[in-house]
Amino acid sequence: MRADKPRAPTQVGQPTIRVRVASVQALLRAAGWNVAELSRRAHVDHSALSRLLRGDLNPGNRSIAGLLHAFGEKFPQIGFNNLFELGLGTDVPLAAVEDEDADVAVEDEATAGDEAATA
Repeated sequence: MRADKPRAPTQVGQPTIRVRVASVQALLRAAGWNVAELSRRAHVDHSALSRLLRGDLNPGNRSIAGLLHAFGEKFPQIGFNNLFELGLGTDVPLAAVEDEDADVAVEDEATAGDEAATA
């Protein structure tokens, strides 16, 4: 299982995604789960989940989807904003947030430009 990407230095004003640690901990208590159980239900590596909850790791696509799925099964009203916060800051860079779809889109745009030049 691939771990999420570690945090890196940021510039002021970059978009950020952070885990709402207090909310996740409250939901863990309400569900009667520990971190190991959440890890199992979310299909997120236990050590990566622990690092997310300490704030040492940025949430990526897989961990976001996994946490939403795990908590959503127990609490159907839970949504993205209950578990994560978006903002502009200096501690979580956009580049450190895993987004595989964005990488594909950038590659497709670059390839399209090359193909147009050769046509």
